[in-house]
Amino acid sequence: FSFVMVAYKVESLGSVKGVSSKMMECYVAVLLGRLFAIVPFEGYLPFDKSGDWFYQLCEAVAFLLCGFIVYCCRLRHAKTYDPTSDTLNHLWLMLPALVASLIFHPSLNDFLPSDISWAFALYLESVTVL
Repeated sequence: FSFVMVAYKVESLGSVKGVSSKMMECYVAVLLGRLFAIVPFEGYLPFDKSGDWFYQLCEAVAFLLCGFIVYCCRLRHAKTYDPTSDTLNHLWLMLPALVASLIFHPSLNDFLPSDISWAFALYLESVTVL
């Protein structure tokens, strides 16, 4: 819901002032990692199969919204984006999350790349929300 509100604000004002493109890029990575783990596999989906498609749909919509916001920051409304106020060094968040996911990851999908991507998404989101 929050990504919908940010996208609505960006579109209604025609400005990305106050939006952190780097944080949104972290969320793109988080959602991409989750999608890689839940679309082809079922290990990280709830046991109740009735809502699997809805969970996957929500993740895909959030991914598209985050990608749209990054697009607005980088291209569409680039004139209103202030890179001097967006001082988050997102590589300092992504690299430790990747290293941690390579070492500590579950194995619910029994497919190592998928399990690592799920753990990466979990660890990166834990620090991105701060």
